[in-house]
Amino acid sequence: MKKLNLLLLIMSIVFFTNCSQEQMVETETNSNLEYNLETPINVQLPNTNYDNSEKGLYHGVIASGINQRRGKIWLNISNNKHYSAYFEMVNGDKITYQLDSESLNFKSSIYNFISDKGSFTVNLNDYNQPVFSNITLDNEEFFAKVVKGKNSRMPFSFTGTFTDNGSFNGTWNLISTGVLAPIGFGYELIDSAVVSFNGNMYSASTFNTFNYPCFPGTPLNAQMGDLSGNPNAVISHSQTSNFSGTTSWDIGAGGGLYYNDACGVVSSGTFSWTNPGNGNVKNGFIYMD
Repeated sequence: MKKLNLLLLIMSIVFFTNCSQEQMVETETNSNLEYNLETPINVQLPNTNYDNSEKGLYHGVIASGINQRRGKIWLNISNNKHYSAYFEMVNGDKITYQLDSESLNFKSSIYNFISDKGSFTVNLNDYNQPVFSNITLDNEEFFAKVVKGKNSRMPFSFTGTFTDNGSFNGTWNLISTGVLAPIGFGYELIDSAVVSFNGNMYSASTFNTFNYPCFPGTPLNAQMGDLSGNPNAVISHSQTSNFSGTTSWDIGAGGGLYYNDACGVVSSGTFSWTNPGNGNVKNGFIYMD
């Protein structure tokens, strides 16, 4: 009888210990999510449990293809067990989109979001390359480009415009995943340059290294970031991208000033775009917000 009681006691201790450990793990996991439950989407950090999943946080830019309306977008796919999207436009408009309830019922990687201002669909079958469609805001069509936040790093973006001081105008935007540039001033690598004009959006994800007299010795990567006394900084000289035409561009910016590739103060970034149809060249200026 004593042996039976001892055996029951041991089994009880093992059972309650296992339950306690499971509860501790569950509490630790849920506490991370609960911490962010009421936190606005644009200040949350990506849940590292979802680094290799379509769930998590995404950030990027939204822009019109017919004018220079632009802004930033945050997308929450169950990062804190909630689904939402948030647009913050340069003109001050702030719009929250909620998930259409039918999206969850189908259990697919395609999500529909709605608000009183418009709607959009995002396809996350490849969560490293989200695809947006049917974006409307105030009855106007928009385009969007986002990247996924990973390793607790939240992506960030800078918006801007370009013009040739004539009829060739659009938006010029940059996105970073938050990965630190290996060499430079402490800024982060540019992940995407996103340009919109003539009813379309184009993006580039490969960038040239370049020599920069302000940081002599080792070639630099295209980079961007915020440091004390130098907010909204961009160092991206001698770049060539294909934005529906070969485009040479150069942006050095920070603290409200612009710099050329010789470290001299100038009035803007610059670009040169070649029309692939007729070979005509458009030269102009890039202004970051």
